[in-house]
Amino acid sequence: MKPHFLFALFFFGIHATCPPGFSSSNGKCIMLVKDQEVHSSASAYCERYGGYLISIHNSTENSVFAEMADRPVWIGLKCTVSRDPSSCLWDDQSGTAQEYNAFMTNQPNTAAGQCVYLLNTGHWQSTDCDGGIPLDFICEAPPTKPSCDHLFNGFCYFPHLQGLPENDAQAQCEKQCGNLISIHSKEENNFTMSLFPSPPDFATIGAKTNAASVTSWLDGTNWNDYQNIGLQSASLGMCWSMALQDNFFYNAGQWTNSDCSKPAPFVCKRDAQVSCGGTDEPGTMAPPQCGNGIMPEDNNGTFYSPNFPNSYVGVQQPSCKYFIDTPIGTQAQMRFPILNLDAYSTIQLYYGDSQQPDVTIYSNTTMKWYTSPSNTIRMIFKPCMSECGSGLYTWKAEFEPMQVTVPPTSTTTRKVTITPKKHIWL
Repeated sequence: MKPHFLFALFFFGIHATCPPGFSSSNGKCIMLVKDQEVHSSASAYCERYGGYLISIHNSTENSVFAEMADRPVWIGLKCTVSRDPSSCLWDDQSGTAQEYNAFMTNQPNTAAGQCVYLLNTGHWQSTDCDGGIPLDFICEAPPTKPSCDHLFNGFCYFPHLQGLPENDAQAQCEKQCGNLISIHSKEENNFTMSLFPSPPDFATIGAKTNAASVTSWLDGTNWNDYQNIGLQSASLGMCWSMALQDNFFYNAGQWTNSDCSKPAPFVCKRDAQVSCGGTDEPGTMAPPQCGNGIMPEDNNGTFYSPNFPNSYVGVQQPSCKYFIDTPIGTQAQMRFPILNLDAYSTIQLYYGDSQQPDVTIYSNTTMKWYTSPSNTIRMIFKPCMSECGSGLYTWKAEFEPMQVTVPPTSTTTRKVTITPKKHIWL
């Protein structure tokens, strides 16, 4: 669909919070789209926002919408029997046009078509849905509460552009008193797509397939009531993602298997009635500052840049120091599944007792393992202190021991690995 020109007007106050581009009108969120489309394209555009073509249930609404439109506009009504308003059903499932309608004489006329448009005089008339003249249209979408920026069908939704692996994404959602999103209707699927105005390629959803090839939602809801699968293959991974861009294999909005360890944007979902400590702001997995001492990391695990998953920009210390210590007789190794450094920050790795850095990381790299010849790695993160740019800069580190295998020969003397003292820093 070509670009749209959106005209939004306020009518009866702003007690409800509406999605971007929509305005509040008598308890509804509405948007007049001044771009002529056939009925199916107009309806699909509204569905991208989790909404429908407008429904009209009284003369006040009809007058307001007629005044908005300087030329005919589609409304969300389809009829199956001529001159019988009770056969006309609203797209939003709010009933028929029997109780209120503004049809002209001898309308509806299904011989002309099943769809209906509104004239700026306030009258309704039938026409062909997709074979006639393209028209402007009015969308309506569910209002959101001020405390919940993205509300749909009684649930709050929290989109996260910063990519995380599935386990970390689910942990982040649990901090927001919810789970990775489950999707149970076409309308909810379209609403989910609308959460990303500048969409990435994929977003992780809260489904997972187990070893027995059984797929379920992480929040325990019914997997079978709605599915929109584009490509299903266990070889792609046991987790699931929604495509947000059209692809050779599937269309935007369809679901596909994905690698659980691959970081991707995601959406959290929780019941709108649930209070989560009075805030909907996402929690952090690391303090905003790295402290003044050395942060020990023993055996194996994960640690994060300050203020993760938010940007580390704003750290006041010139360096953050970490000491990785795995069991004697092993080699310490680490990697960075997430690594988004600004142009002025560095990560330095010191193996064992080295007084000079063995590895200096200046920018984003592939997810490779860095392996020390000893059981220790000292890491110094030197963050940018000023004029760092406006990007979202983060990292995530994983570390674990690697077992050392020594060939059993009579002439081999095994080198003894000694853990250096933690106070050895440049």
